[in-house]
Amino acid sequence: RLVGSEMCIRDSYGTAPCRPVRLQEPLLRAMRDLRTRYGMSYFVTSIAGASHSQGSLHYQGRAIDFDEVNGARILGDSAHARALMSACREMGATEVFGPSNDPSGHADHVHCAW
Repeated sequence: RLVGSEMCIRDSYGTAPCRPVRLQEPLLRAMRDLRTRYGMSYFVTSIAGASHSQGSLHYQGRAIDFDEVNGARILGDSAHARALMSACREMGATEVFGPSNDPSGHADHVHCAW
């Protein structure tokens, strides 16, 4: 999508600013390690795009949202969601939110940021 004369590298709806973003190495390593080290499959709903709070680590290429892990949708607190959250913490995530610790904003997904 073009905004002015610049190409928008990520979504520009809601609160998402339109500017290029570089995905950070810790996030990329975690995405790989969830599969190779923890044996998890997952579905990502947001990395650098979507509408998040101003200053969100998503807009710095440091955060990821998951709405499915090992074939199970994240819909409230579950063993699958807690296992994903635990794996993120073990890999050094500095923000880990999900149904078990922030149900008002994360009842249907897990957010991890490095």
